[in-house]
Amino acid sequence: MIKYPKRVAIIMDGNRRWGKTNKLSLDKTYSLGARNLKNIVKKSHELSIEQLTAFAFSSENWNRAQYEIDTIFRLLEKFIQSEMADMNKNNIKFKLIGDKSVFKDSLAKIIDRAENLTSNNTGLSFNLAFNYGGEMDLIYSFKILYDKILSKQKSVNQIKLSDIKKNLYSSSVQDIEFLIRTGGEQRISNFMLLQLSYSELYFSDLSWPEFDSFEYEKSLKSFSNRERRFGSNVNQQRKLNKIN
Repeated sequence: MIKYPKRVAIIMDGNRRWGKTNKLSLDKTYSLGARNLKNIVKKSHELSIEQLTAFAFSSENWNRAQYEIDTIFRLLEKFIQSEMADMNKNNIKFKLIGDKSVFKDSLAKIIDRAENLTSNNTGLSFNLAFNYGGEMDLIYSFKILYDKILSKQKSVNQIKLSDIKKNLYSSSVQDIEFLIRTGGEQRISNFMLLQLSYSELYFSDLSWPEFDSFEYEKSLKSFSNRERRFGSNVNQQRKLNKIN
């Protein structure tokens, strides 16, 4: 029996290089990428994945050309508007992870509407990381905790890892079991630094627009061959697995 991971994350990389190679406009390239994400969400739902977190736009991506940024934001709005009804119908819970303070009011309202509409759903939790960075996420949490210390709500000695996680932008994202990165690069690029501590990593040479549902399922199947140790030796972990 195939053991799929329950909590999956994807760094959707390689869009621009693929578009350039295939002589496609940025708009067409990112549109294909958005369609691919829709299919991956659908496949995750079919495979009973519990959590899918996709990295769409980094807090470092603001240094790109304004036309590209505008294209990505326009597609984000279109994606959420077109998919929120189906996500709700399929019992999928949607959450945008990142700093939304810089978003236009119209986009912020669309995101809020999608999150509120799906908030009580109990199937796949689909998190879209947008204007997100792992270091920024930690700073955000530390600022909140520092304010609590100043206001005497907490003391320094009381702070635990769970407190840091609870105050992150990404507080709704549980520890990730399996990270997929497309596009041939082999790094995590400042993504979910705490939740990736013990994740299994999978790197694909395929660019995101060509990483289809078949490739996605193939990557998930490879998880069955991984022996997760969490810092213990093989025999200790096998004992823990039996206990759990």
